[in-house]
Amino acid sequence: MVSQPAKLTSYNIIGRLVNFALYLVVANLYGASQSTDWFFFVYAVAYFFIGICYYATESALVPAWHQLSENEHPQVFRSATRLAFYALPVIGFLLLASGFFMAPRQGIILPESKVTALTICLVLALQPSLAFLSSFFSSYRQFKRQYVLPTVHLTMRTVGVLVVLFLVPDRTITILSLAYLAGELFRLICLRYSQQREKKPGEPSAFLKKSSRLFYGHAGWMTVALMCTLINPVIDLAMVGDFRGGSVTLVEYAGRLRGMPVLALGGLLVYFLGEWSHQHYQQGKLLAWHQVRKSVVKLFLFCLPVVIFLMMSEKLWVPLVFFSRKFTFADQLQLRQLLYWYFPGVVFLAGSLVLSRAILVIQQAKVMALVTLAAAGINIILNLLLIKMMGLAGVALSTTLVDIFVCLMYYLVVRWFLRRPALRERDKTVGVSKTLSGS
Repeated sequence: MVSQPAKLTSYNIIGRLVNFALYLVVANLYGASQSTDWFFFVYAVAYFFIGICYYATESALVPAWHQLSENEHPQVFRSATRLAFYALPVIGFLLLASGFFMAPRQGIILPESKVTALTICLVLALQPSLAFLSSFFSSYRQFKRQYVLPTVHLTMRTVGVLVVLFLVPDRTITILSLAYLAGELFRLICLRYSQQREKKPGEPSAFLKKSSRLFYGHAGWMTVALMCTLINPVIDLAMVGDFRGGSVTLVEYAGRLRGMPVLALGGLLVYFLGEWSHQHYQQGKLLAWHQVRKSVVKLFLFCLPVVIFLMMSEKLWVPLVFFSRKFTFADQLQLRQLLYWYFPGVVFLAGSLVLSRAILVIQQAKVMALVTLAAAGINIILNLLLIKMMGLAGVALSTTLVDIFVCLMYYLVVRWFLRRPALRERDKTVGVSKTLSGS
């Protein structure tokens, strides 16, 4: 009988192949130009918010659901729906500011039509709200130990994007933004989870202020952590705007490709977070340091040969990935150089993702936020130094060094908290009290 982690890994690998197909389609249809430089810079700002909604909600709320009673769940669903659209005006304003003011200041030229630029900003502004709701439903499914849809939901988004790109022959950057919007809508429709419970007459509101602060507090600190993490790609793109036209796009393509080996582990990450949370809060078996360490070591041993192979065979596969005539020989050389410095950090990025699941289970997102805040500051300093020394490749080396720093700090944090007897005894007491009160 095939184990659940193996099944989820298989589903995830198939899904990531579909995502890679989208990457190939977008890269080779649109190439690298001044218009794509502007689009991907604005999309990086939008994805900053999308990524926050996705990771902060999905990751932080999986353990948090265990701290709420079933009676409170329907009110959480209603409050999340309202919350999803509160930030729309703010995100729209920030995207307009990024596209019309920040981008030109960094040497990234606007598209010829300002109407096109305005339309793209407004379309992209809708997507973080949809991503928040999708991830909210995904977190609830993981709480219910339903892992298949949370594992493949990014693939659902990809399918929606590909359908639009194949059906619409006029493939402008406006159509690309609409395709991403269609993908977000399709993902939300597939993930939607019905949780309805009518309130009885005279029944007090179940979702108390204390519960609200407790529930969304975890997501709040996780949001801070992700803001510091996801701002790094935006910083990278902003700092290379003064290079030749297309440089921003090349950094975007290389940065996306760098993360794809790690994305193959998405099924395992979903499983770890869901099962570790269930074990820690429902079964009374506190998460142990040796569990986490064993998982990280196995992941390192798996990723290291893959990364070495990718670095040694760049000459063979880079032309196969970027095969369009829109990529010149100089573009391919630049991509190979970027990827050469990006790939060593992939091993540490994978380790950080597993360690972060343990941090979320023990609800130390505040410490995670402090680590990522320090990492963002280090990234800015390294970018300023390394770009002067190495040119465009300095962006990639800076990212790799930051990945190493974050992984090391997460390792120390998890080991410290999981090996503290006082903390473990306190959590054990809380778990017993919760079990008794529930019974």
